[in-house]
Amino acid sequence: MRRSFAALLGLGLPLLSALAMAEGRIQGQVSNALDKSLLPGASLSLYQGETGKLVALALSEPDGSYRFEGVAAGPYDIRATASQFKPFMREKLQVRDERTLRVNLDLLPEDLSKY
Repeated sequence: MRRSFAALLGLGLPLLSALAMAEGRIQGQVSNALDKSLLPGASLSLYQGETGKLVALALSEPDGSYRFEGVAAGPYDIRATASQFKPFMREKLQVRDERTLRVNLDLLPEDLSKY
């Protein structure tokens, strides 16, 4: 009985691996739209494009990079916010299975008089 359960479980592992690989990724960098300096610590929210449901959150790294892993294929919107910058939304992004979608986000400063 144990052997047949283990064999059955072993048959399911390749299927689970294939399903896990069928997801995409969104990655990019967050920067200042005016001087192109990178923005660490920006908050990013990923929304499913058809339902508007929040599906993931991320913070940009010290080099301004961010990543959403394991994203199911379909349409998405990304909202980025950072201190002293206007919120920014990229809409109608299309994620495909086993693909990386690169999306750089350029945020405008709230106070443009510094530029």
